[in-house]
Amino acid sequence: MRPKRRWLLGSLLALGLAFYRLPMPDVTPANRLELLDRQGRRLRADDNLPVPLQQISPWLVQSTLAAEDQRFYAHWGVDAPATLAAAYHNLRAGRVVAGGSTLTQQLIANLNGRPRGWLEKAWQSLQALRLERSLSKPAILEHYLNRVPYSNNTFGAESAARFYFGRPAASLSLAQAALLAGIPRGPDIYNPLLHFEKARERQHWVLKRMLTLAWIDTDQYRQALAEPLPIKAHHDPLLAPHFCRQVERRLPPGSGRVQTTLDGDLQREVEGIVRTQVELLRRRGLDGAAVVVLDNAGGEVRALVGSPDFRRNQVDLSDSPRQPGSALKPFTYGMALESGLTPASLIPDLPVHYATSTGDFAPTNYDGTFHGPVRLRTALASSYNVPAVRLAHRVGVAPLLQRLHKLGLDSLDQSARHYGLSLTLGGGEVTLLELTRAYMALANGGQWRAEVWVRGRPAQTSRRVFSPQTAFLLSDILKDPAARAPAFGHDSVLALPFDCAVKTGTSREYSDNWTLGYSTRYTVGVWAGPIAGGSMQDVSGVAGAGPIFREVMLALHRSRPPQPFTPPPGLVKRRVCSASGQLPGAHCQGTLSEWFTRPTQETCAMHRASGPVYGHDYAGWARPQGLPVEAGLHIQFPQDGDTFVIDPRLDRRYQTLQLQASGGPVHWTIDGLPVEADWPLHPGPHRIQARTPEGATQEVHITVRAY
Repeated sequence: MRPKRRWLLGSLLALGLAFYRLPMPDVTPANRLELLDRQGRRLRADDNLPVPLQQISPWLVQSTLAAEDQRFYAHWGVDAPATLAAAYHNLRAGRVVAGGSTLTQQLIANLNGRPRGWLEKAWQSLQALRLERSLSKPAILEHYLNRVPYSNNTFGAESAARFYFGRPAASLSLAQAALLAGIPRGPDIYNPLLHFEKARERQHWVLKRMLTLAWIDTDQYRQALAEPLPIKAHHDPLLAPHFCRQVERRLPPGSGRVQTTLDGDLQREVEGIVRTQVELLRRRGLDGAAVVVLDNAGGEVRALVGSPDFRRNQVDLSDSPRQPGSALKPFTYGMALESGLTPASLIPDLPVHYATSTGDFAPTNYDGTFHGPVRLRTALASSYNVPAVRLAHRVGVAPLLQRLHKLGLDSLDQSARHYGLSLTLGGGEVTLLELTRAYMALANGGQWRAEVWVRGRPAQTSRRVFSPQTAFLLSDILKDPAARAPAFGHDSVLALPFDCAVKTGTSREYSDNWTLGYSTRYTVGVWAGPIAGGSMQDVSGVAGAGPIFREVMLALHRSRPPQPFTPPPGLVKRRVCSASGQLPGAHCQGTLSEWFTRPTQETCAMHRASGPVYGHDYAGWARPQGLPVEAGLHIQFPQDGDTFVIDPRLDRRYQTLQLQASGGPVHWTIDGLPVEADWPLHPGPHRIQARTPEGATQEVHITVRAY
């Protein structure tokens, strides 16, 4: 034998041996999965039990072959003519309009997932060829018909026949079988419960194909077209369908009977609360809501509502990234407390400018006003934006993002530069499940842990994210109705008859409402808003998600109120001036108790015999209100260390600094040259000096950058 022929023969033998050594796709039916709630009552059973091909209507077999693979008995797993024809039609259309996959290839896809590229498609084809050499055609048909998806979370012929028609697969009529056979090509498009007319059109196409192939005669075709099809869901209403999906994703194959952490009675009540609130606000653009309830002690998921109506919208809104608004602020404040601030520290709620890669960032408050000197406790509880941004600048965006990742907010997958200081205002996207888990860390004294879905399987992941002292201070602030009152009033839906730390959030354009909070026993997270995005009509977090949060919290503690939050060792309580946060002086007009890790030693300098006097930093806020300000020269704007960016898109004539100073008329110089108070921006470092006619001076240093 010639060497070339020997090489060719050897190559063919090697390819043949490699082909037969390909791993056989696993077509062994998985054990039946049955999910129970924590009381042992069935939540959901996987009714997709495999049935022999003999127990499936021959009409469904023929309808399926007509719809998906009419040459099934002629090919070896890959239908070359169908594949070439599909490629031709796709090229002509410029998009995918035909598939060309055989039933064997579709079975491989149902087992391993849909191929995403040509290499995966080729591998699927090899596996199909391998499967055809190992199983008979009837066996492949049986496996396919027991696994194919028929929409509405039903898989397999037996499950679909019982779900849509209330009968076993063996007794399906030709009309019923043709309707089912049309669904797998597009389970969402041809969903009979939501798009019956499209499903019916697809059924007509299948019947026409069967008639063309002479698999049915004209009388059978006409009778099938005329047969009424009363479609409905033939089972009990779904309880916690999104919860069940979450559990299934976390379970290994063949798990059998599993007792979950879900409280079935609580779940039903929470679902009712959600539906009621959504209906109340539907006219204002709110058509979606989600709730997560976690048990603090073990992290167990006690209730989870992913949408108001699973039949209408199967997207799990509890696991969909959305902008959290102010709901991220407590974690910024926690880092500020770690940096040495206290709940009594004053945060300037005054105009401030930050240079960013996208231009000047000047945060404003929700109410459109500035509040002057604000204690940290009030700033957080009342959710003022400007103090939160100042603190984010203090702790740093990169460290803040790292802490949020440590809190499990993995959906924040962009860089710190991308988010900037708006990160603390909810400038990224997180899921409700992630954020509820992060709040549970505060409820547990700063210890983060993963949530638990199955009883008897505690979370394996746990880490400390805040000290017990910091976590308690945040809890004490977020439960404080007096600190919350300036923004929310005394009688808002957030006022509960027991200790409950709570924070709301509203994204831009009223697209997302959030309310998250916790007692010593439970943590509850609520999202509400338009499912498809868009804006609501003035529905803030306290109006949209807040009422749901309140009703769920009251339901959780109906039989037994929770214990109050208990301070850990290392904290002391002291009386301080209610305005300055410092030790009360002789002229302070009011005091309150505050927690400290290290008590302040400074006595209030704001209140004097003549009344309160505000420092130079607050002159621009105090003077318009007729409030006294300390005498003397002080540059109010810009502040020392400020950075400004020249925007190339704007006319340079309008990019100026309005120099401001207190203490009487002043003369301005920049880098030693006299200037007017309205100074055009120029790139570079600059020294700004103010001088009074009496000779008093003050200077600050700034930087101006070209974009």
